[in-house]
Amino acid sequence: MKKHTIGYLACPKCKASNFSLRVNRQKGDEILSGKLTCNNCGKGYRILDGILNTVIKEYVKSPSKLSTILYNLYAPFYDTLENFFGRLIGLSEERFRKEVVKRLELSGKNFVLEVAIGTGGNIPIIRKYSEGPIFGLDLSEGMLKKCLEKVRKYGWDVELFCGNAECLPFKTNSFDAVLNLGGITYFSDKKEL
Repeated sequence: MKKHTIGYLACPKCKASNFSLRVNRQKGDEILSGKLTCNNCGKGYRILDGILNTVIKEYVKSPSKLSTILYNLYAPFYDTLENFFGRLIGLSEERFRKEVVKRLELSGKNFVLEVAIGTGGNIPIIRKYSEGPIFGLDLSEGMLKKCLEKVRKYGWDVELFCGNAECLPFKTNSFDAVLNLGGITYFSDKKEL
């Protein structure tokens, strides 16, 4: 997580946007480990390997808990298996992703939030339409770790967050576009959205 990212954040618990930051480890402008604390409610959020964890546990109900466990286990094989199964049933995952991202009508330097970013399969497609920052949120730490590998390998301008879709850790009106492909199936409380 980059230090300037804090300017886009709001506490997912109380929605305040005044934080204290303790950095344990930093590489260049990236905070690799530390803690972000809300000065309003006192809730603390850890930063580990550059990913800010904003999960509010009381929002994680049984279906989300189970799906998170399964996706954490599935993460190392996700890209390979999804491509294989797609080809098996005659679907092109890349063509599907392109069609959905195209509908966002991105251009220039849009700020994009992808909820349920998974391993980051949409990032290269978003990059074809927008050079702006991408913020990715997922409840699965395993999926985020795979995504982070790609982000670092390709040098993408992407900030990753572990958190709930029901209580996003961002200020209102921070993004030009929001993308979600299928993640809503696993959200604990769809009415909150």
